[in-house]
Amino acid sequence: MFKSGILVLLFLFSLNMVYAEDYESMLIKANAYFKAGQIDEAKDIYGKLVQFEVTDSISKVAYKNLASIYSIQGQNKKARLMYGNALKLAPADGDIYFNLANIDMKMNDYAAAVKHYRAAIKFGKSGKDVFVYLIQAYYAQNDLKSARKIITAKDGALRALDDYNYVKALVLSKGSKKDKNRAITIFEKLLYTAKHEDIKYKSYLKMAELLYKTGNIDKAIMILKQGLRYYPSDANLYLTLGDIYEDRGMTYEAIKSLQKAYALNPGDTRILFGLGRNALKTESLFPKALWAFKKIINLYPDNIQALFFYATALQMHGDMTKAVQYYQKVIAIDPLSSYAKDSFLNLGNIYDDAGDYASALTFYQSAFKLDPANSDLYYNLGLVYYHMKDYDNAVANYKKAIKLNPNKAPYWTNLGNAYVRKNMLYEAEQAYKKAQDINPSMEDIYNLDKIKTLE
Repeated sequence: MFKSGILVLLFLFSLNMVYAEDYESMLIKANAYFKAGQIDEAKDIYGKLVQFEVTDSISKVAYKNLASIYSIQGQNKKARLMYGNALKLAPADGDIYFNLANIDMKMNDYAAAVKHYRAAIKFGKSGKDVFVYLIQAYYAQNDLKSARKIITAKDGALRALDDYNYVKALVLSKGSKKDKNRAITIFEKLLYTAKHEDIKYKSYLKMAELLYKTGNIDKAIMILKQGLRYYPSDANLYLTLGDIYEDRGMTYEAIKSLQKAYALNPGDTRILFGLGRNALKTESLFPKALWAFKKIINLYPDNIQALFFYATALQMHGDMTKAVQYYQKVIAIDPLSSYAKDSFLNLGNIYDDAGDYASALTFYQSAFKLDPANSDLYYNLGLVYYHMKDYDNAVANYKKAIKLNPNKAPYWTNLGNAYVRKNMLYEAEQAYKKAQDINPSMEDIYNLDKIKTLE
């Protein structure tokens, strides 16, 4: 019996050895598929290996490579889970922590990225990149103090790296005026010395943005145009140039740049919003604004910003019926949003202009509930009451508007008009004088001489 037991144990041991060899062969085969780019075949074998009771070393490799495949396929949550499983088998593996941190960055979980990059360093992750990525994570988390500490400690060792200098410039760009100038100098140097095209390209964008923010607008435009000579098919450069032109009030130049951006990337809603906003500034271009905002709505039917701007464009284009429909869609999606408040306000304006004062009051009051400190709402309520010949309420609301913002001439003008209707001519004259003080060019409108003859 004793000898028989020995035979059974030997049989089981030899069987396990066969399985171990089979698992090792499976891993080698999966790795070969992975290296050859046959992702699906590799993924299938790795998936089987992690289901079997194989050795920790085989399971760790299978989990790591599965995570890499999921990352390549954009399935970051699954990649994160696989790296987590690998860490359970190898809790002191710096490479796994490093790869996990990279997934955290893709998922915008910057706190987790910092934690895992630090763990990677703690457990011996080699290479300088880990410090660069840690600085990036701190920067993304807006922890500039920690980012600067690493820059100070590692500057000598890292300054030969393009990506380090780029990240260093990003951190400096959030600092003092002196730091911003240093960042501009670094970005400019990278334009000519960076070995990696990606760093050079991003430096054009960031340098232009920083120049613009620091008031050097002409140079910002020059840098973007220079960048477009190197990267003529890049939509982001055209978009940034268009945004700068828009801020400077150069509407046609902005539209020209944004049209080029759209031709290169027609699915980018930022470009379409830019085209729509700029087209709204010129009456002849209203149809283009309608087209741009409608494009966004076709892509994202519940995009509340696009719906609001489309309704605004319809209103400015004179299509009040459709404008009302789209303002109501905005309100239905999020009745407490700022876009809903502005929709209530614009609906009030539409109904006021149409002579439906009861509806106008209802919409103004709905807007008022969302923004009770808005002087324009009181002013618009005053206008509606004035049109309804309720001059007491008109005066009361004009006064509330003036209390919130006493420096708007139309508030005083319309208060004067309401006083005239109440036959309070002295008060009317005082209101008109105040309006004239604010805006002397409107003297003829107030017609003080006529008011005096009425006394």
